[in-house]
Amino acid sequence: MAPNSSFERSPPQPIKLARELAASAPTPPFASADEARARLEATGYLASREIATCAFLADAMGKPVLVEGPAGVGKTAFARAFGRALGRPIIHLQCY
Repeated sequence: MAPNSSFERSPPQPIKLARELAASAPTPPFASADEARARLEATGYLASREIATCAFLADAMGKPVLVEGPAGVGKTAFARAFGRALGRPIIHLQCY
């Protein structure tokens, strides 16, 4: 029996985006903190030297980044820019 197209669902947007990123060509790692800063800025995020260095080191060591701070300081904006700069999806956990 053929599936009824009215019951088929498209995948949720984050899953669709993750699949698209996984299918795309891998982005090379950051070569330096200066390159990290330039690639973050290319996504529209203006990174300080400290943040760019953190992004470079996390990428070079293959470690995740834990970003803490009050609401509205740009934690999610950094995560999105970091993911875009490296061609990787982000996992956003909302903890209460």
